[in-house]
Amino acid sequence: MKVMIVDDEPYLREGLRIKIGKMNLGLTVVGEAGDGQEAIEKLPVLSPDIVLTDIRMPVADGLTFIREAKERYEGSHFIIISGYEDFDYAKKGIQYDVQDYILKPVDTDELRESLMRMMSKIAEERKRASAASRLAIRNEEISRQTELTRIVQQLPGIEGGEREGRTELPDAFARSKSFVAIVYELQPVKLPHRSFEKGDEELLFFAVMNMISELLETPERRGLLFRHAIEERRLVYVLADIRYMNAVLLAQDLTKVIDDVRNYLSLGITVGCGRIVSSQCRINSSYYQAARASRPGALWSVPRICGAAGIDRLLSQRGDRRR
Repeated sequence: MKVMIVDDEPYLREGLRIKIGKMNLGLTVVGEAGDGQEAIEKLPVLSPDIVLTDIRMPVADGLTFIREAKERYEGSHFIIISGYEDFDYAKKGIQYDVQDYILKPVDTDELRESLMRMMSKIAEERKRASAASRLAIRNEEISRQTELTRIVQQLPGIEGGEREGRTELPDAFARSKSFVAIVYELQPVKLPHRSFEKGDEELLFFAVMNMISELLETPERRGLLFRHAIEERRLVYVLADIRYMNAVLLAQDLTKVIDDVRNYLSLGITVGCGRIVSSQCRINSSYYQAARASRPGALWSVPRICGAAGIDRLLSQRGDRRR
């Protein structure tokens, strides 16, 4: 973590720098300032985690500096250093969320304890912020999965009118004239499994989705991959502008996903393809065909060509089927 020292007496700043350097707490003194005005100018450049500031200084005192810093910037935490005669004044810093006070002359052990308390507080804040960020990302992904599931789950055969107005895929698909839905169905797996521990379900699906993305996403393919919000073992991949793709290579990559998931993750997985459709409001029809084709037992018995019925249909639609 980074520390900034603010005091109008150079020898006191130097003494604090030396003390902190000898503590081996993982702290780095990134800068100093001789008064509150200089400190407020340096704060956004140095971005310190902890600021040690004197209370009585020319130009702008410690409380003025802290008040302006709190109004302008976020992220810094303040420890006030004051003489005994200034202690009552220094206690006003509580309104600015000052966490600690140290009396002059600064005792090394007291300084160490104060810094350690502040480091612990910052670490806890970062932990909570990280957890909140992960939760926000997770909630955003759940919302995305729910909306995309809603789009592909709508009953096939309904075109135009209210439904067409409600069903919108991302802007990247707006000008596309052909689509196909692909469904990967992951077979049940009990954790722990290989390197995945109990509770690693999300990580497991991330690994599978990463494999699918790496194999299927190319400069000529525009796809949308998501986990089904209801069928928890189902991954859906919607490809746009399918009529301009090499269907033979696509079919090979679809089956290679199965090979890689089985070889590297030791997981059973099947794939199904729907028919090519010419508008967004018919993607649901392609999805339902792909979902039926991906069911275990409804596919060819040769593992590496699971879902071949749907893939053959895709090839025959393009006229690219090769024997």
